[in-house]
Amino acid sequence: MKILLRQRFGAVYLFVALFIAISMIIRSALLIKAAQSLDLHLLELLKTYGIGLLYDVITASYFSIPFVIYQLLVPNRIYNSRWHKPLAYIVYLGAIYLLLFDAVAEWVFWDEFSSRFNFIAVDYLVYTHEVTDRQVADEFRRLT
Repeated sequence: MKILLRQRFGAVYLFVALFIAISMIIRSALLIKAAQSLDLHLLELLKTYGIGLLYDVITASYFSIPFVIYQLLVPNRIYNSRWHKPLAYIVYLGAIYLLLFDAVAEWVFWDEFSSRFNFIAVDYLVYTHEVTDRQVADEFRRLT
């Protein structure tokens, strides 16, 4: 891994690999969690993982675009400076943290709605005030 991080685009490769690995882990965990309610055959499993891998590669490519552009545009003088490596690590660790946060959020979302992220998740983000007001009112009615 140290050899990979010494290359200029090594951290980007590592980010893409971690993105795909985390996505496959959450996909597998959710599949195991829902296994009793599914009737999956080997061909369906292969199709599910194949299409999921394709989506993961495409999504990882989109998320890595800012990192790639930065690596292309940053001059060697800045790239080789003492402060650049710790700063780059912090940014990459922040991105990995967001990936892990997304995995946990998807697990919680599955518990609530028995589906992966969809328009409901967007509604929660866009209409946060209305959703929380409704949840508070429902909880109040349940308690009284």
